[in-house]
Amino acid sequence: MKEKPPKKRPVRQKKVIPKKPPFEYRMLITPRIDERTKSTHTYMAIRTMQEFTSFRYDLVVVHKVKQHVLRFDIRGLRAPRLTMPGFGPAIFETKGDHLKGKFDVVVHKLDKETNVFGVRITDREVVVEQRPEKPFIEIVTRMEDW
Repeated sequence: MKEKPPKKRPVRQKKVIPKKPPFEYRMLITPRIDERTKSTHTYMAIRTMQEFTSFRYDLVVVHKVKQHVLRFDIRGLRAPRLTMPGFGPAIFETKGDHLKGKFDVVVHKLDKETNVFGVRITDREVVVEQRPEKPFIEIVTRMEDW
């Protein structure tokens, strides 16, 4: 009589869940020198932490500079003007002239969540002096960290 081979057990596989980044957005605030005019301005950019694979979307942000408050209202994403495929985060960029001293950086999302940071801006550097308790956005001050 032939002996039956042992039953094979199905191999269990772990479900791979992509790790969620700790922040939804990253903001860069850094001094830059304009090559043409040789003057210094403050470069500000916001990017999504999510990378898109089909298109390179634009991040729609309304920004205002009033006294010592830099306000950024994140409104959402806009499809690119050119339908060329591309990948990467959605990005918003702007620059500010003559920004020096202490500023409150207020970032507001569509779902009414708001983060307020305290920064000190000089011609040579930007220092984040105050951070919110539970931020949805991270502020970095060096291109290397962007």
